[in-house]
Amino acid sequence: MNKHVCKICSKKHHYLIHTEEINKSSFKPENNTYHALKLQTNKNVLLSTAVCNTVDKHGNYQTYRVLLDSGSQANFCTMEFARKLGLTLTKNNLPISGINNSLCQSNYSVTVKLYSRYENFTLDIVCAVLPNLTDNLPAESFCSSHLNLHENLFLADPNFNISSNIDVHVGAQYFLNLILPNKFVRNQHFPLIQETRLGCILAGNLPLNVTRNNSASSFFIRNDNKLLSKQIEKFWEVEEPILVKQTSHDNSICERNFIENTIRNKDGRFIVTLPRKSDNIKLGDSLNNAKNRFLSLERKLIQDPSFKKGYSNFINEYINLGHMSELNSKDLLIPDSEVFYLLHHAVFKETSLTTKLRVVFDGSAKSSNGLSVNDTLMIGPTVQQDLFSIILRFKVHNYVITSDITKMYRQILVTQKDSNLQRILWRKNPEQDLTHYALRTVTYDTTSASFLATRLVQIANDNNYQFPNACRAVLNDFYVDDLITGADSVHEIKQLKTDHKLTNDRKFDSLSSNELEFTLEFFIHQSQLAYFKSEINYLQNQRFILKQSKLSSLDPFLDYKGLLRVGGILEHPNLSFDKKHQLILHPHANITRLIIHSEHLCLLHAGLQLTHSSLRQRFWIVNAKIAIRSIVRKCLKCFRFNADNQSQQLGQLPSSRITPSRAFSSCAIDYGGPIMIRHGRQKSNILSKAYIALFICLVTKAIHLELV
Repeated sequence: MNKHVCKICSKKHHYLIHTEEINKSSFKPENNTYHALKLQTNKNVLLSTAVCNTVDKHGNYQTYRVLLDSGSQANFCTMEFARKLGLTLTKNNLPISGINNSLCQSNYSVTVKLYSRYENFTLDIVCAVLPNLTDNLPAESFCSSHLNLHENLFLADPNFNISSNIDVHVGAQYFLNLILPNKFVRNQHFPLIQETRLGCILAGNLPLNVTRNNSASSFFIRNDNKLLSKQIEKFWEVEEPILVKQTSHDNSICERNFIENTIRNKDGRFIVTLPRKSDNIKLGDSLNNAKNRFLSLERKLIQDPSFKKGYSNFINEYINLGHMSELNSKDLLIPDSEVFYLLHHAVFKETSLTTKLRVVFDGSAKSSNGLSVNDTLMIGPTVQQDLFSIILRFKVHNYVITSDITKMYRQILVTQKDSNLQRILWRKNPEQDLTHYALRTVTYDTTSASFLATRLVQIANDNNYQFPNACRAVLNDFYVDDLITGADSVHEIKQLKTDHKLTNDRKFDSLSSNELEFTLEFFIHQSQLAYFKSEINYLQNQRFILKQSKLSSLDPFLDYKGLLRVGGILEHPNLSFDKKHQLILHPHANITRLIIHSEHLCLLHAGLQLTHSSLRQRFWIVNAKIAIRSIVRKCLKCFRFNADNQSQQLGQLPSSRITPSRAFSSCAIDYGGPIMIRHGRQKSNILSKAYIALFICLVTKAIHLELV
C-alpha cells in the first residue's frame, strides 16, 4: 500500500490502480474538439440554411443544402454527400466530443466547391466527413405565409420552411465572409432577415408554434491544447514538401502595381514604380539627419586618404553610369513629406574579387516624424523558388553552370517621382557646398528592392519562344542574382550557355516587331491572370466556365500561349486568327487603357465608334464603349477641338439706331492711338503724341475722323 493518498479516490493507494479512469482521461487532450448541444425548449427557433450549387466529378451541376453556423470553428459534410459528388477523400483523424463527453471521430476530409445562386461568388471549403450532421431542419415543416415575406425576396433557401436533411455545415471560418450589410428586423417574435452572398437567410424566433417537436440544436467547435497541436505539427511539417502560401492582400497590390506600372524605355531598360503602402503616408524632415551623418562620415574620409579614394570612386561610378544625378534648384522645392534623404556608409569585404569597398544606403533611418522610407514601402511576395529546392536540382545534373547578374539592382530604373525618395548628399571636398543627388535605380536596402529585382527576372518568359531552355533555367534556378543550374550532357550545357549569351548580348537600341509582340502578349497575359483568374482556372481544369461569369456568352478558350480569347462562330470565314478570336481585356486594367489610348492616337483622335471598330479587329474589351468613352473624354486635344463655341446674347437696339434722322444727328464716338506727329516744318525733329477721334453716325453708319 502506498502511504500517499490517491488523487482519484482519496484512499491510501497509488492512483495508477484506477486504470479505467486513467485510460479515459488520457483521451481528453486532443487537438480539435467538436461540441454539440441538444436540449428541449418551448420556443421555435429557425436556423440559417441555404441552397448552393456545386459540380460533381462528371462536371454536372448539383444542388445541396447548407447550415450556416457562426459558432463553429470547423466545417462538415455527410459521407452520402461526398460519395454522391464523387469527391476525393483525404485521410485524417479529427476527434469530436459533445456535451457530457459523448465521443466520435471523423476519419476523412474533402474539398467542397460552393457556387452561389445569388451572385458570382465561389468558395472552396475543406470539410470533415461524418455519417450524419444533425436531424432534419426545421424539425417539422410549416407554412411560410405566416411570415408575410416579400414576393421579390431572393431567399438563400427557397424551402427554408420544409423539413429536410443538411448536407454541409459551414462554420465561422467562412460565415462572416458571406454576410452583406443589409438586414431586416421586424420584432422579437419574427426571424431576422439577413442578406448574404448566397441570398437572404432567415434566423431567429418563429411567430407560431408550428412544430410539435420542441428540440433545439446548437453547434460549437473549439481548438484545445494549442501547445500540443504546435508540437505535433512540427513532426509532419518536416516531412511535407513546402506548400504554396496564399497571396496576401499587400502582395496582390504589389503584383498589380508591378504589372500595371512597369515600362521599358527606348534603351530597353525597365522602369519600375516603388510599391507604396498608401499615398497618404507623409514623411518627416530627413535632410538634417542626412547632413549630420554626412559631416561625420566626411571627417573619417579626411583622416584616411585610401578610404576616401575608394569611397569617392564608388560614388563617381554611380554618377558616370547615370545611376544617380544632381538635383536642380526646382527639385529642392518639393515638400519634405514627398522626399527622403538616405544615409550612406561603407562596407568592406576583403574576400570580394571585384569591389572590396561598397557604399550601403540606409532606407530604415527615421525622419523627424518617426517614419522611414522603408516604413512606407511594401515588401512584396517571394517570386523565386526557395534555395533548398534549387540546390537539390543542382545536385542531380551531370554538368553544371553558375553565373550572376552584374549590379543587378542598378540595372533597373525607378520613376522620377520615386527617385525623390532616394536622395543623398555628397561633395568631393569640404571646401565645396553640399550637393543633392537622386538615385535613379532600384536601391538595395530598401524594403521593396528584392521583390522588384527578382520579379523582373521572371520576365524571362518574354523570350520563352526563342530560348525555352534558358528561360526555364532563369525561372527555376535563379536565387536573387545568382544562377545555379545544369544539364545532362555537354551539348545541352553548351546550348544553355549560348542561349544565355544571346539573351544577354541582345541590343535594345530599338525593339523588333517580335519583341514588341512578346511584350504586349506578356502584359495582356498578366492582366488576364489578375482580372480573370477564376475563369482561367476553370478553363485549365474543367475546360468550361460558370454560366454566372460575365464571359460565359463569349465562349472563351485558352490558346497555346495561355491567352484568354473569344470563341465565337467565325471559325470558317477567311479571316486571321486574331480577328476570329480576339484577346479578352478587362476594362479596368492599365494595359487596356494604354491600348485604347494608343489606338485613339493612331486613328488621329478618332471618336468612340471608329476607335471601337478598330480595336475589335484584335481585342474584345468587356464593356468596351464605357472604357473607350472614358479615354476619349480625357483626351485634351479632343476636348479642345470639340468644345462648344460660346455666343453672347444680343442686347436690345437703342431707339436712335432705328429712328430715321439726318446724318450725324445721332452719333457714337471712339478714340484710337496714340500716334506720333511732327510739329512745324517738314524736317522738324519734334515729335508728340496725338489721337484719332472716330465719329460714327448711328443711322447711316457714316464715319468722320478728326486728329486730336
